[in-house]
Amino acid sequence: MIQNRVWRLLPQARRYLTPQLSPLLFIPNDQKHIFEEEKLTPQQNRDAIPPRPSFDHLTNKKHHHVIDPADMSDLVLKLNSNDLIVTMLSKQKILFGDESYVIDGTGRPTRFEYGRILCSWAEAFNKTIQELRDLPHQEFIRYSAPEELVKLYMACDSDFEKFFEETQAVNNSKKKREGLILTHGSADLITMDKASLLVLSQLSTSEEIAKFTDFMNKNIQHFSIRGLIDNLTMLTDISYRLRGDISYAFVTSINDRFPTILKSLPLETIDKLAYLLASKNWEFSRTLLQLILKKNVCPSADSVNQFLLNFVNSDPETKLKELSFLKLVLYCRGVSELPLQILLSTIRNVHEFNKLVNLIKMANDGKTVLEKYQNILFMTLKRVSTNFPLHLAGFVRFLTEEEVPVDIQAVKKLQSEQSKK
Repeated sequence: MIQNRVWRLLPQARRYLTPQLSPLLFIPNDQKHIFEEEKLTPQQNRDAIPPRPSFDHLTNKKHHHVIDPADMSDLVLKLNSNDLIVTMLSKQKILFGDESYVIDGTGRPTRFEYGRILCSWAEAFNKTIQELRDLPHQEFIRYSAPEELVKLYMACDSDFEKFFEETQAVNNSKKKREGLILTHGSADLITMDKASLLVLSQLSTSEEIAKFTDFMNKNIQHFSIRGLIDNLTMLTDISYRLRGDISYAFVTSINDRFPTILKSLPLETIDKLAYLLASKNWEFSRTLLQLILKKNVCPSADSVNQFLLNFVNSDPETKLKELSFLKLVLYCRGVSELPLQILLSTIRNVHEFNKLVNLIKMANDGKTVLEKYQNILFMTLKRVSTNFPLHLAGFVRFLTEEEVPVDIQAVKKLQSEQSKK
């Protein structure tokens, strides 16, 4: 009895019954679970879409296409606060308030209805003009060949074909490429890479270089990638030093066989190569100059000028299209004599004229160029100006402030011609 009472006083464990749930099944039931749209055919679904509303009846359209700043075709433009104010206050809300100023291929001026859009666009446009570093200086390459190899070359009477036969450089390179010679045992092996560097270091005339380059081009398959980079670097260096020629066929063969080699060259070598190829293929030269600019480095003045010579007689549209990538160079170095001759025909209004004059001022020989070409600049200003007397007075004041001697007789003649109209 007592035992039963104690048992009742002790805490009892509760029993929980697990409810019997139906199993969760992932079996589709097309009869029970189906959306209303799924009951229609594809054609009925398409017909259920309402037609797009038409806004053709709205004449006061507020949306206007604005050109991407990166697609601008100009060579001298960089916007400042004064340019933005003039644009905002213009009646038509177009850049500089000039209806004739077209900056894209539509043939119509670009409108900026709102100041916020204009400021954002101008900021993005100015950011496309990045600062460039100077081209790193590289000394002329001097190859130090093993003395035994030099003696062997001299023993062949400087006959490179005989030298390659004696050293079996072509055969050694072929075996190495096919894996018949182990890499760790080929340190002293004479290959096309080493033998070609030695021969190039011994050549002194453009004729010898041209002959040996043809030989290298015929055996280009026996070079390693590292060997092609080293030999092309030395060949470019020697050809540039002699102000001679370089085999366009050899360069294109390398580029066709190994397209990444040109990007692996030192920047100064790419610059020299652009100079040497500018008269042979200006498009290839442009590609090389763009490789340098992608590194935020400014190409040399010689290479840029040699490239620009291809466009002396080109029309303004071609110049704007093909030379726009050099705008960074103009803002880095300024406009010297040859670039000025190229750019004059591309100037379309007085705003671009003022930008051009400021770029001339930036150049090292800016004052000399302004003095020498001031009469041509007067005529260019007359061509693009809508208020020539006012703009002429402003340009003369600019020349005076820069301490550039002004051709007074030319100014008086222009003023008298204007007064007769």
